[in-house]
Amino acid sequence: MEKLKGISQGMPCIHAVTAIRKRHDHPEEYVHPWLCMESIHNTYAHCIQPVPSQEFWTRSEYSRPDPPIIKRPIGRSKVHNRQKDLDEPLMQQGDKLKRSFKVTCSKCCAAGYNYKTCKGAPSDPNWKPKTKKSKKGGTS
Repeated sequence: MEKLKGISQGMPCIHAVTAIRKRHDHPEEYVHPWLCMESIHNTYAHCIQPVPSQEFWTRSEYSRPDPPIIKRPIGRSKVHNRQKDLDEPLMQQGDKLKRSFKVTCSKCCAAGYNYKTCKGAPSDPNWKPKTKKSKKGGTS
């Protein structure tokens, strides 16, 4: 235990074990004596006795304990919704708060609708509507 000053108590960490190995020492020499199996056996040698089988147990005047009552609600369990981010905007609707996102048109960059319902001119002259990609290998 006295060999390395960095290890003061308990068991050496993996970094200390690596340093001990590099010095060609044994890591067991750096473990505190209280953590060795010999000291644990000496500590509990007098009080841990083997338990005899159930037929040798002494009867008690007290009643046997009952298992705890399991309370399970009827039906399916609740679905836990995702936790909303604090940065998501809140919209006031009456007396309730509603979180939502803002829709913007990719054609004219106006808020409130998308490019499929846009009646305005495109802000970019090279703008083209989005098209779905065809599936590979499936020609019909």
